[in-house]
Amino acid sequence: MKKSKSTLVLLIALIMAIAAGSAQAQNLEKAGELTGQGRYQKAEAIYDAVLSKEPGNTAALLGSAYNHSWMGSRGAAEREFNAVLAKEPRNAQAMTGRAYNLAWGGQYAEATRQFKALSQLEPSNLEAEKGLAYVQLWQGDSHAAVESFGSLVNRYPRETAYRVALAQAYLQLHQARKAREAIQPALQQSPENKAVQEAWQSSFQQAALLEVDVLPGFSMVDGENKFGIRLLGISGRISKRLRLGLRYDNALAMDISSVIRQNQNAQTIMGGAVYDWKKNATSRLDLGVRLLPGSTNQKVVAAEHVIFLPGDWSAKAGGFVGLSSTSSNEWMTFAAVHAPLGKFYAIEPHYFLAKVVNNPGVEHRVMLNNKFRTANGYELNLGFIYGKAPTGESANNGQLYGGLLSALMPFGNRIWGLAALRYEKGIVEDLTTVAIGAKIRFE
Repeated sequence: MKKSKSTLVLLIALIMAIAAGSAQAQNLEKAGELTGQGRYQKAEAIYDAVLSKEPGNTAALLGSAYNHSWMGSRGAAEREFNAVLAKEPRNAQAMTGRAYNLAWGGQYAEATRQFKALSQLEPSNLEAEKGLAYVQLWQGDSHAAVESFGSLVNRYPRETAYRVALAQAYLQLHQARKAREAIQPALQQSPENKAVQEAWQSSFQQAALLEVDVLPGFSMVDGENKFGIRLLGISGRISKRLRLGLRYDNALAMDISSVIRQNQNAQTIMGGAVYDWKKNATSRLDLGVRLLPGSTNQKVVAAEHVIFLPGDWSAKAGGFVGLSSTSSNEWMTFAAVHAPLGKFYAIEPHYFLAKVVNNPGVEHRVMLNNKFRTANGYELNLGFIYGKAPTGESANNGQLYGGLLSALMPFGNRIWGLAALRYEKGIVEDLTTVAIGAKIRFE
């Protein structure tokens, strides 16, 4: 009888242990599902509850480490991955998670060492090969990333993520045509995939190796008309981050009635550089000269800086200064924000502040641009302008308003169409301009 009772107690204890283990397994499974759904705080609460009872539970430590890593808590994730590896130095899941956590934190050298250690432990481990390729991409080792992801695409041609990464590596090298070739099969396979759409669209946004802009136009200013070249430009990339250009701007000769009436010249010739900084920013600097009527020349310096923010937001500021020894100097400065409101639509509010030659005070302008852009790179801009400018000796503010419409049309890899329509009800003159031209690209 005593033996039977002892057996019964043992059986009950075993059943309770199995039930407790089953409930814990269910909790960990639920936490994993929450992590996958991006509900990191709820998952964290479950992992904390399990670890408070069993601090050394490997499954809970590993799940919590991944959860912390994905929610951006790099330090907590590192401690938990190391706790697992201290117990199980050959745990491939912990090695993989730690390597990615290091890479997402910008610790590329240490992430590379961890991925290589995983590859040595398991030579056929795909995560180790893929992880090393992503580290190459993220740290800007573009040629190595092209080679690594090219190999993965050849072996797994239907894996969308590898094609996206290969396209991104080509874009880092400013090889837009090869990026499109890499991503096009993925676009046909998964047209709704956001990462695929972004890579495809980026291939049309990037400037080609060499570009030539030709923009003729027609202007109407207070009864005076003129047809001619508004803009000629050429620019080329000489390194991964540096682009040089030369521009001839004839807009002043076409947009001022007195200059048209007297058939005078008023051109601007500028040369400059665009530099892509590694930390999500681009700067532009131009130097040149304005050849104005009456033998008046201006030395011109123009600059612009763009900061690219998360979520496709960006902020921009810049301006120019025109210096002359025979007339008063003039200047302009501006600031703008690009705010996406949808997949293909963004608003861009601008503010301009300017001092124009012979004007008694400072001119203020605001512009709200509506930008529409398709996945294939077709772009339409619709802007509205309002401003105030001082007039006369009393410097009373006069109002001006208007609008502009411009389009960029990538008909093919070589020729893109350019078009612009502008109307401005000015303080002194009314201006209407129409321009249609082309961007010739050599990728």
